[in-house]
Amino acid sequence: MERPNDCKVSNDGIVICCDWLNWTELSGCFKIFDSFGEELISIKTKANLGNSSISLDSKIALVETHNSDNEDGDKIFLFDIPNRNLIAKLDRPTSFVKAKIISS
Repeated sequence: MERPNDCKVSNDGIVICCDWLNWTELSGCFKIFDSFGEELISIKTKANLGNSSISLDSKIALVETHNSDNEDGDKIFLFDIPNRNLIAKLDRPTSFVKAKIISS
């Protein structure tokens, strides 16, 4: 059975999407779109994507990765949406079920 893609929307219409590509392989593509559909950020990983979250004010987004022994596996990717860049790639000590981002 194919796993569906995952999308979340912030209060002002910014959308984050996890595309698991072929989820049986170690890869994924995380994308962020503005409210008009313009792609703001796109990053392909060499690890399966896990849960993701976006702050209600569209300033911060994150996605976790799984199942890989390379530089992308078991990480949390943290994004600065207004500046369209990756802030950090952090070691993920454990998987999370849900993340709530509070930014100000």
